[in-house]
Amino acid sequence: MRCKLGITVIIPCYNVENYVGQMIKSLKSQKENDVEFIIVDDGSTDQTCQLIKNLIKNDSRFKLIEQENMGVSNARNTALQESSGEYIMFVDSDDVLAEDAIEKMYLEACKTNADIVYGKIVRFNSKSHWYAKSHLEKNLYSGKYKDIKQNPELFYSIGPCAKLYSRKVIENLYFPEEIIFGEDQYFTFLTYARAKCIVFIDMDVYFYRVRETGSRSLTQTTYENAIIYLESLVGVYKLIIERFYAENLYIRAEQLVIESEYLNRMFKYEFFPIFKKAYRQNNQQKRALQLMLELIKLIDEKVLSEAYTLMKAICVELTDINFLLRWKNVDEFINMQKYLIEKNARIFEDKIQIYYPMQYSKILNLVSNEKKHNRLEMRLNKIKHGILYILRRKFATKVYRVVYHLSQMMPMKDNSVVIGTTKNEFSRNLQLLGMKISDENPEIKVRFVKKTTNKIYQYYQLGRAKCIIIDDYYYPLYNKKIRKDAEYIQIWHAMGALKKFGLNSVSKGDSNSEIFEYRAHSQYTKVICSSPTLNKIYADSFGISEDKIVNARLLEPSLLTNSDYKKQAHIKFKRMYPNFLNKKILLFAPTFRGSPRDRIVYRNIINWKELNLDSNTIVLVKLHPSVEMAQGFNFSNSIVDMTDADITLSELMIISNVLITDYSSVIFDYTLLNKPIIQYLGDLNRYQSERDTFFHVEKYNFNYQVYNTKELQKTIETNLEKLDLSIDVEYQRKKHFFVGTDDLEEKTTIIDLIK
Repeated sequence: MRCKLGITVIIPCYNVENYVGQMIKSLKSQKENDVEFIIVDDGSTDQTCQLIKNLIKNDSRFKLIEQENMGVSNARNTALQESSGEYIMFVDSDDVLAEDAIEKMYLEACKTNADIVYGKIVRFNSKSHWYAKSHLEKNLYSGKYKDIKQNPELFYSIGPCAKLYSRKVIENLYFPEEIIFGEDQYFTFLTYARAKCIVFIDMDVYFYRVRETGSRSLTQTTYENAIIYLESLVGVYKLIIERFYAENLYIRAEQLVIESEYLNRMFKYEFFPIFKKAYRQNNQQKRALQLMLELIKLIDEKVLSEAYTLMKAICVELTDINFLLRWKNVDEFINMQKYLIEKNARIFEDKIQIYYPMQYSKILNLVSNEKKHNRLEMRLNKIKHGILYILRRKFATKVYRVVYHLSQMMPMKDNSVVIGTTKNEFSRNLQLLGMKISDENPEIKVRFVKKTTNKIYQYYQLGRAKCIIIDDYYYPLYNKKIRKDAEYIQIWHAMGALKKFGLNSVSKGDSNSEIFEYRAHSQYTKVICSSPTLNKIYADSFGISEDKIVNARLLEPSLLTNSDYKKQAHIKFKRMYPNFLNKKILLFAPTFRGSPRDRIVYRNIINWKELNLDSNTIVLVKLHPSVEMAQGFNFSNSIVDMTDADITLSELMIISNVLITDYSSVIFDYTLLNKPIIQYLGDLNRYQSERDTFFHVEKYNFNYQVYNTKELQKTIETNLEKLDLSIDVEYQRKKHFFVGTDDLEEKTTIIDLIK
């Protein structure tokens, strides 16, 4: 099937005599004939215009418009007014269109009746070519049919190029000519919002040139023009939000989610990095602070109340470099912090205070004593912290390496065990293991080192230890040799094998490089694995031989089969939550999503409002330890957030009737209780692109797998908590496959390894 009308390709040009030839060559090589190319020369002062004329003569598909220099937005708007195609495409004058890109995208649009078709963008320079890391991490190149409500990753491709737009989604749209940088975000955001069907084609369609120093485009000089860029981002955000809400294309709740997703990307990847650059410049700091406040005031108050990424950046990261604040700009800094705290008091008190107490105290002191600040005191503090900051950035790593190597030259401490984590707190498994080692072996000295531990002390102990035990990635020892005859034991933080990790996750959206994974894991002398059937998976994932795999059950999962512990868990819960007695308890314990800096915020994927829970049923939510903020839950008397409650996940598993989870390894722990499990797989395709699973999802189906709220509702109503799974043959078979048989003992194997 063919569309009746064709395509208009719009190309604005200004002083690109070194690149325009390659661009036009790529357009002329397109096989699609039902196309017009409108080139707008925006007052070039070099040979660009003459080169274009020479290159396009005798090709009737091309049309050249010459005008005085009015800017790229005006040039695009001029071409839009002259366009006649049913579909519109934009190409920048220094970039290159892939062979057959127009034809392939056009055919896909006609076949699917898509409002927008997009493909892969390849970045290139004179030395190399690559995909943007954010495009891979955010799974922009996975799946096929999309819309902005379900696929906010589209905001990570916010430029107009590499897309084919149906004319109906660009009706009455323009590029704002008063905006200098980021002007195309207005256009792209609104087309995403208007589009009912967005289709991805899995092919390279566009080559984006990254100019080397000396010939960079405006977009590639953001840091040199920090204030102008910040002003542009504030301006475009204002235009976007005004038009988006005025068009009223979605219900209020959906509008808020879409604004939140756009804000999260724009602030994290554009505004805040550029803001920090300006903040460090004495002549730009005041204006940068003013623009930050302007942006914050533009954000819908409901969106702002859940903007944890923004809150953390300002209250934590900015406070950490507070010593750079100039005396004359104190008022602007305080005004910004006061407004943010006033509008976001819940996050400030419930999250910043808990996770970042030092920064919390600094902000309170600054804001509450705004009239009492001493200029000399601020200057001395600035000098002090400035020196410490430089020392940490320039010399700390070298000092730590020297300490580590020197300590390795000293005699090994044969009775020393170091338990390490890069987190602020130790996992329950590490805590329990450390206590058990000390209790059963008084002669062994156990030392706990975590993120906040003094680094010199940490590297000294690591260098002299007989045994080092970790349960996750441990960056202090990346690329550092473990001393001879020392044990480096990875007990891993999860039983079974669900989501891919280590070398098996390389090439997925949320993954590291192969060399990174090898350096992180290859020195392990022993790795704990819950079941012999998974030994090869663990060995391959960590890049070690199978003879280094030891089958054992960790301490926290073992508590789930301990009758005394289970009894105490019920007593504790009854004391803490007497109102929940005699209720049917559903435990929702999902895993995180995204890269390390994204996973601190969990965006709910289940529409709990659609569930008709009876008065005797409650949902207890326990989020992953990496998550600091939950969004989209609307917690109530029947849906209760237990993430920060003084009760462990193991205790909640014991008192609950049914587990609801997604791709979390908690399913394996829960099988030790022989209780029913519901897996909610509503974003399976996206998750498989981001992280993926070791086996087909059916392999993990202990009881029920559902894909939407309706199926979840139906499953909850089946009274599955009454099932006797201890005699269910299939349940027990899968359980033993992933967690081993019930006679698997941890206390001899792990302790013996340390001895």
